[in-house]
Amino acid sequence: MATELVIFDMDGTTVKSVDGIMYSMNLVLEKANFPTHDEEAYKGFIGGGTRALVTKALPEKNRTEEEIDKYCKEMLKTYGENWDYGLKLYDEIPEVLDYLMNKGIKIAINTNKADHLAKRIVDKLFDKWEVSCTIGDREDLPKKPDPAGVYKIIEELKVNPEACIYVGDSGTDVQTAKNANIKSVGVTWGFRKRDDLLKADHIIDHPSELIDIL
Repeated sequence: MATELVIFDMDGTTVKSVDGIMYSMNLVLEKANFPTHDEEAYKGFIGGGTRALVTKALPEKNRTEEEIDKYCKEMLKTYGENWDYGLKLYDEIPEVLDYLMNKGIKIAINTNKADHLAKRIVDKLFDKWEVSCTIGDREDLPKKPDPAGVYKIIEELKVNPEACIYVGDSGTDVQTAKNANIKSVGVTWGFRKRDDLLKADHIIDHPSELIDIL
């Protein structure tokens, strides 16, 4: 069946956002006199939403529910002020989006990033293309790898699940696709190693390779 919809993850898949996340979280940590982390560490922290990120970034002794709640609020505020710091699309992503638009294939975003920030990033970086649906972390839907976000996208866009492909850089993304019973493509240019993507239907090293799969 011909592809009608490609659902992309955001961080590490379409958008290089680690600079802004690292900058913001390190500001929070510095303010609290906690150790900061480098880019490689943040690549491992990203993917499970803000709470997971903050939990991993905090010193172990400070990972109480009360402190996690406190620093989650501070991170959301700080990142809300610096969300576009160093923000850009990965190389070749614009060409892939052009191809999808020209072929009439719908584009959607499903991310564990806070929903309002995900939509701001789409408005800033994806303004040349029609993104039919963006679903981030929000209270009425569980986070990935729960397939609820994917189901919501498919329902809203009225697309046959067999005509959908999910593209992401982590095992969480691959499992999300598996849980939704749609095809998965793992990408190696993001935040995870190839070993995390072995259960994907396809693994690609460059965005342009997605065109061959379609």
